[in-house]
Amino acid sequence: MNINWNVSDASEVDQYKIYINDELEGTSTTNSYEIDKSRVEFSTKYTLEAYKDNKLLFHKDFYYGVYGDVNLDGSINDNDVKKLIELIFAGYVFNSGAIKLLDNNNDGIVDIGDAFKILAYQNERVEHLVYNEYEVTFVGYSGNALARVKVLEGEDATAPEAPTITGYTFVGWSVSYTNVNSNLIVRAIYEAN
Repeated sequence: MNINWNVSDASEVDQYKIYINDELEGTSTTNSYEIDKSRVEFSTKYTLEAYKDNKLLFHKDFYYGVYGDVNLDGSINDNDVKKLIELIFAGYVFNSGAIKLLDNNNDGIVDIGDAFKILAYQNERVEHLVYNEYEVTFVGYSGNALARVKVLEGEDATAPEAPTITGYTFVGWSVSYTNVNSNLIVRAIYEAN
């Protein structure tokens, strides 16, 4: 089974580490990794870590099968609904991990209601890993862009050095650029001497 993920700026990543149940499974330099399908289960925890120059850029836990890929073929469609209904009527006992993933109507059990919920979502594209990237623009006293920094959601931007202006003292930036979760314009603030 091939696991794929999307990273908005893959050029920033030089290595991915893939873990299964917190044990290192392997590494990849591309946005996919092949896992023996016999090891795939509903309750299995997968972790993806991305590195650049041995520095951790992000860590993401996910479960294959989330949103109803019941037959683990990589897509959500009628076959998943059929498979779930077969399992339900056969009396299959779902473990806690499977219940967490498949109990789409949050009633504590996996039943026909969950199969209908999967059917409702079957045409949606499910991306297990989508990292939003934002641009933080640092603007100087005259309104010119000093730097444009791209950061992943939740990360901090690095501010450029503020230019020196005769007769003024730089006192800081207009807004916080830590834990970024949207595009930002950050203005340099100066006080007259």
